[in-house]
Amino acid sequence: GTPEWCATGSIHLFRYSATNAPHRLFSRVPYKQVDNSGNVMQNTERDVDNNIFGWQMSLNDDGSVISVGGYDFVNDFGFVKVYNVYDLFFPECNVPSPNEIGDGNCISNAPYYTKECGYDGGDCLEPSTVEGYKDCYVLDPDLVGNGNCDDFVPYNSEECGYDGGDCDVPVEVPGYPGCFLSFPDRLGGDTCTDRPPFDTIECGFDDGACLP
Repeated sequence: GTPEWCATGSIHLFRYSATNAPHRLFSRVPYKQVDNSGNVMQNTERDVDNNIFGWQMSLNDDGSVISVGGYDFVNDFGFVKVYNVYDLFFPECNVPSPNEIGDGNCISNAPYYTKECGYDGGDCLEPSTVEGYKDCYVLDPDLVGNGNCDDFVPYNSEECGYDGGDCDVPVEVPGYPGCFLSFPDRLGGDTCTDRPPFDTIECGFDDGACLP
């Protein structure tokens, strides 16, 4: 056959977290987009450079280095390549929908808009400081204290004065120790609020709304 007829597949990394929802204790680690041309761990890139990964894959002891074996159809030889995991993935990024990291659309709330996730994989600008709140870093400082409560992290946080006073100071929700919300009545319902603090183990994954 020829290279374009061969299914190259993709290489995924998964990370375990005891605080994830029960149906996704192992969450897929998002890819980084490398040099605006994709990522060698993804099948679309290997279609371009005419090789297949998958003969063998291994991680070193601390999970920072990945080695993969493959085959180059054009030059007719096998090979092993070694990569730094941090060059190809966001290993500390834990989000419900990994495909939304680096998809071209900015998600300005945590857990996507975090340093660990590369500020939504580069879809968003890096945060700016907010005058009067030295530890408050947000995408749009003008939203802090504008009269409208942005009820999500990082805006509604202690560092940002709970959106500059726009949001009520969070209170602990009865029945959920450690779950603090500005609007406890918004917990649960028919629609999942898939961002912290709602979609967390402390808040029962939005009182079960984010569970299958």
